[in-house]
Amino acid sequence: MNFSIGLDWASQTHAVCVLEATGQVGWQGTVEHSAAGLAELLRRLARFGPPAALPVALERPSGLLVDTLL
Repeated sequence: MNFSIGLDWASQTHAVCVLEATGQVGWQGTVEHSAAGLAELLRRLARFGPPAALPVALERPSGLLVDTLL
């Protein structure tokens, strides 16, 4: 993969940063912890490849956010 994704989980809003292999920020923003927010996250990540195939670093091992990304 040419991208790495860092995701800071929160109960209401998640912060996301997509880094290109060069270290440049491909996208940085926040999404709400809701069906609409997670759909927006998938739409934005799809620019970088199939969301389920992108490497994501996140501190939670389970939950709606993790299930959505898998």
